Amino acid sequence: MFGVSIQAEDIRGLIYDLQKEQYLLATDYLANTSCLFLRELDKPYSTDQRFSEYTWLLAAPNRALTMIRKQINPLLSPAMRKRLEKLASAIVLFSEGHPNMMFYLAEDVYG
Repeated sequence: MFGVSIQAEDIRGLIYDLQKEQYLLATDYLANTSCLFLRELDKPYSTDQRFSEYTWLLAAPNRALTMIRKQINPLLSPAMRKRLEKLASAIVLFSEGHPNMMFYLAEDVYG
């Protein structure tokens, strides 16, 4: 059994790295499309929330990451490309959902 997670810090870190490498349009696009999802993740954890309440928030970041991968993936450094691919595949996995997988919310060390 293995686990895949998405943390707000993963998205913010990729946004920061894109900005650092001066891919400013990609930075703005990902930041703007991720803001609702990040805002929800920043709220205090509640055991009453279900994972399904978050899946619709992944649609916009998923589109942004797909576009970024198509446009600038070959130009990225290997480390940045790996980080982008890891986040993009996790978001696709969470947004599509799979009947044989268990999805849940959990509070991490960041809250």
